[in-house]
Amino acid sequence: MSRRRKTMREIRSILHYRLEKGISADRTALALKLSKGTVINTLERFKQSDLKWPLPSDMSDSALEHALYPPKSKRSSVAATELPSMSHIEKELAKKHVTLQCLYDEYCHSSPEVLPGT
Repeated sequence: MSRRRKTMREIRSILHYRLEKGISADRTALALKLSKGTVINTLERFKQSDLKWPLPSDMSDSALEHALYPPKSKRSSVAATELPSMSHIEKELAKKHVTLQCLYDEYCHSSPEVLPGT
């Protein structure tokens, strides 16, 4: 399911309700007809952005959007040599109590720069 990004008006309203008026996330979500998760997520993005409340009066919507939704850094393409070979995977899977999930978890732990979603 595709999620649409909230409008800057909705985001400013969330921040106003939560930070200025001190209204709970539940009541903010109810008042703005949004999910509680959206309210909490927006507030987390605001905290991570290092912006201060109240926002500067001259802050544009595009500046606020850029602060809350910074462009994703380009993921470096993973060279084939960095990935384990199929023969290595098959050899490991032949061992007792080794699963594909275990191997994946080990790979992610040893190579955090290629974690999905980063």
